[in-house]
Amino acid sequence: MTLPEVLIAMVITSVVTSVLLMGMVTVYRGHNFTQQDSASLGALRTSLDRFEKEVRQARIMYDDSTDKLVHVWVDYDRDNQQDPAEQILWEIEDLGSNRAQLTRDTEATAEVIVSRNLVFDAASGFEYNNGLVEEASMITVLFKARAAGSLAGERTVTTRVRLRNQSFENDGLS
Repeated sequence: MTLPEVLIAMVITSVVTSVLLMGMVTVYRGHNFTQQDSASLGALRTSLDRFEKEVRQARIMYDDSTDKLVHVWVDYDRDNQQDPAEQILWEIEDLGSNRAQLTRDTEATAEVIVSRNLVFDAASGFEYNNGLVEEASMITVLFKARAAGSLAGERTVTTRVRLRNQSFENDGLS
């Protein structure tokens, strides 16, 4: 084996190694992107599923509900009494820098952050079918989520929830 043959073998080996490393880096980035995007979207869907379930079961939607806050009463124990743990407040909190989080709170428990990494903009929030909370029979929710990492972009989730069990506060419930 001569010196030129060894040098040619080393050059070929380094080129093949470089190509393999570039391929592995690309696969690693693709995997991270998929993981971040999937985690962000999964957390958002899970929190919206919980929101949908509670709004469907709500007996009353309070007048203080807005485009960034939904306040409902879910009669979990079916005693027609509005217990503090049954008065649920869903809120989109502005964290600044175009970021937000979805929280769930009751009068009996501490506030729980249900979904982080939301994008805070004018389009995101709760929208009532006729614009008036007092007469709403359906809530449309639009959320945009941004993954925690820098690779994945924004994902948008929209859902509509019909208030099935809703009655009005003057129906004799207390």
